[in-house]
Amino acid sequence: MESQPHWHILGAGAIGSLWAAYWALDNQATTAIVRSPAKKLHLTLHHHNNSFSFTQYQVNHAELNTPIKHLLITTKAHQTINALNTIAPLLSDDATVIVLQNGLAAENIQLSPNQTLIAATTTDGAHFKDNLNLYHIGPGQTYIGAINNKQSKFFNERQQSLLELLPTGLNVKTCDNIEERLWQKFAINCAINALGVKHQCTNGELVTNPLIRKELADLCAEISEVTTALKPDFKFQAIYPKVAEVAEITAGNINSTLQDIRQRKESEIKALNGYLCLCAKKESISTPLNEALVKLVLQQEKYYQQP
Repeated sequence: MESQPHWHILGAGAIGSLWAAYWALDNQATTAIVRSPAKKLHLTLHHHNNSFSFTQYQVNHAELNTPIKHLLITTKAHQTINALNTIAPLLSDDATVIVLQNGLAAENIQLSPNQTLIAATTTDGAHFKDNLNLYHIGPGQTYIGAINNKQSKFFNERQQSLLELLPTGLNVKTCDNIEERLWQKFAINCAINALGVKHQCTNGELVTNPLIRKELADLCAEISEVTTALKPDFKFQAIYPKVAEVAEITAGNINSTLQDIRQRKESEIKALNGYLCLCAKKESISTPLNEALVKLVLQQEKYYQQP
């Protein structure tokens, strides 16, 4: 077991900060790698009726000058490759890299032979109420696994030691079908995120409001048609039950796409429903509901980003 490793987190959003908070509870140090000037933040994590204050150190990527041995990537899917490229020269020869995000960017990451790439997916919900107060909505389930066959042997040998490096306060398990789970999470995000933007609502309202719930069911059917065509061997094609379960578990959460819109940031819509539509087109599958949602979210981005 490795003792008290120092984790760098590429991406200081809600999920990256959530992991930093739970590592702090385990007395494991973290540093967030950001594009803005370096600073020290005093944040508070709220979970149910409990709260915990911790310090988050943020360092501009240009100021880094020490090797990075443990890296968690929680950037937006469309930012992942460029963000990783900026710090890739600092990765140690035996670095462990965990990619935890929406979308499927992990499938396109290439590391050196002795570096370990691990993909992760989670149903944890988290959002900032303001710049200093982070709310953990859930609790969810996180799975980690080797993203390709080259990494599988090494991952299988180190599963337990890897788990011991991760936050004990989060529900993290290993699995040998991470690709299927990544696609399942991708499909769930396609169902929840854009619809949450359309109705400006929490995850829970997607299933408690009868009209929105019907719209969600129709959207899930369209998504399922595409995923069945793309991944016929996967077992999650009928996604509505799982989507409804996640929406209920994270009922009070504001999904990440809606958070981005409200914070005047570029969203992941092109990497989610937009990517689904591109895949569907190659399979000659019509996706009018997804296409309409992509258009709506992009319009919302332009509206909120106006000066």
